[in-house]
Amino acid sequence: MKVLRRSVRGSSALVAAAASAAVFAASAPAAVYCVDMASAAGCDHVESPGGTAGLAAAFAAANGDAAADTIEVGAGVYTGPFAATAGGGSLTVIGAGSTGAAVTTLTVTVDSQTVLALAVAGSSVSHVHLELPNQTGDTALDLNGAASDVLIDDPSGSTQAIGVDVNHPDSFSGTIRLGDGTSSTGINRTANGSGAESVSDSTISAIEGISATSGNWAIDHSKVAALNYGVQAATGNNGTGTPAIVAIDDSLIRVTTTDISTCGAIVPCFALGVSGSSTITGDRVTVVGADQQIAGAWALGAISGETAKINLNSTVVSGFTPALKCSQSNGGTATLTADYSDFATPVATAGGCAAPPTAHNTSAPPDFVTGGFQLKWDSPLIDASDPHAAFVPHPTDLDGNPRVVDGNGDGAAVLDIGAFEYQRRAPSVTAQSVAQAPIGANTPFAVKQASDPDPGDTLTFSWSFDDGGSATGTQVTHVFATPGPHTGTVTATDPTGLTATSTATVVILTRPTRTTTTPTPRISDLRQTHTRWREGSKLARLGRRSRKPPVGTTFSFALNTSAALKLIFTRSASGRRVGKKCDAPSHANRRKHACNRTITSGTVTFQEAGVGMVKITFQGRLSQHKKLRPGRYKLTIAATNAVGRTTSHALTFLIIVD
Repeated sequence: MKVLRRSVRGSSALVAAAASAAVFAASAPAAVYCVDMASAAGCDHVESPGGTAGLAAAFAAANGDAAADTIEVGAGVYTGPFAATAGGGSLTVIGAGSTGAAVTTLTVTVDSQTVLALAVAGSSVSHVHLELPNQTGDTALDLNGAASDVLIDDPSGSTQAIGVDVNHPDSFSGTIRLGDGTSSTGINRTANGSGAESVSDSTISAIEGISATSGNWAIDHSKVAALNYGVQAATGNNGTGTPAIVAIDDSLIRVTTTDISTCGAIVPCFALGVSGSSTITGDRVTVVGADQQIAGAWALGAISGETAKINLNSTVVSGFTPALKCSQSNGGTATLTADYSDFATPVATAGGCAAPPTAHNTSAPPDFVTGGFQLKWDSPLIDASDPHAAFVPHPTDLDGNPRVVDGNGDGAAVLDIGAFEYQRRAPSVTAQSVAQAPIGANTPFAVKQASDPDPGDTLTFSWSFDDGGSATGTQVTHVFATPGPHTGTVTATDPTGLTATSTATVVILTRPTRTTTTPTPRISDLRQTHTRWREGSKLARLGRRSRKPPVGTTFSFALNTSAALKLIFTRSASGRRVGKKCDAPSHANRRKHACNRTITSGTVTFQEAGVGMVKITFQGRLSQHKKLRPGRYKLTIAATNAVGRTTSHALTFLIIVD
């Protein structure tokens, strides 16, 4: 097994302004340096000009005194390298954001540089994006303190890049995406020592995930996707120094290589690997491969007098052959323990090391949901862990859901095996129908919305109607024989039997249909009594066959079926062509080409118009408080039947001033 050895690189080539920085007394108060901030509130020094030069000046000033200074950086791209040097105090770097509309991006352009180096203990960085170039040997972050909301990537690729170097007591929370590079490492430790390292709520994608060479590590609620290995724990100083003690909780470790010819003695492939006298303990971890002929978890005891250990509790190892492996040689020992865990057998052993006992463990297929690694509702790993583990160190799983729930519905809450806890939650559903339908018609009902919060849970739908009828499916029809309000209730059922219901109401009209199906509305012979008329004070109304007053007009047309009517009044207005749109004229677009745009002035609706000749008197009033201004308009009349089919006709008219 390879022990990764890389030294911290690139910090010496600091910004040019550092050489001429003013030297402050050691007792100087802490200062806030601001670069390209929208507001100067809270700033002690505002760097002008801003940009890369301004950020370089801020680092130079902060490095010139021993106070715990802060640098606040606005959105933009800044080319370093940048460093907090040992001559200054601890430094806090705060950006505008790592993703989204406002992003602070720090980068470099040549080989073997570190984008951001924090050499003083207790320093921190947050809300920044560190971008590695397509170069060789660059490091995004040399951390000596804490990092949160940090995005590290190499969008153009990289070679032998390191996301984060952690050689002190450090904590990291963020995203590392180095999957496009060659020989990249997400998080790396090279220094020998017992310092504590913490990785939490992080997503790491790299050729090599986490290389833990000595130190005490806590990795929780994180996702590691690596091409060659996920997490490696090795003893420092080539096996003669301090071992690495690594605890992994509630995390997903994946190895994605499908070409195992790239795996060998120099760059081994595994999900979890331990050598020397180091230890990995996995609690509630999901370890997944791509059905490769490589080890899921491998303990290698090859140093005389030292024992490599892997301890798995409530952990699933799937997609590897072998799932577990231990080997001993040269006087070294290796141990594998597993309790309430799931892994395929047999375990590969060599040199006399023993496989874990079978008690409490299972080799059943985990039955993940399609496209993910959560447990499907019928997975044998649900409620299959230690029945006495009522409390766990972390109260949530990798998705942030509560731990220790009754996933199989037997009345007892028991921990699941793996990083995800099946929640067994009820679905939700919303039913819909048309507002009205004729008696005897096929009245439509449909599921407007339905979902289940548990990944992988599929839903079935059944309907019951207030007259005793029933149906199944997401879209159904039902014939009601009596007029008045009627209801249809849909029940959504998930695979565990949990349900949700929703009811839709429809009013059945007394007018019978002439056929067994509702015809599409047809408007014909659309006319108006006056095309040029004065406004009046009366509202629009469906008229009778009497003569209309001279003020206003009367729209008339024939309708072949009962339908709801919507009158849409639009007018033409001048505009300016902006791209493919015709926008309202403004000072900004005054030099753009002229165009005509259509503006909706208002609408009038009628819930039901009967079959035959329909007359609508109209005097320009849309409502009690709104009327059309004088001018030329286009009227579109839309008729919609009980099952939602619509047709429309249009005409134009002119309203004149009295």
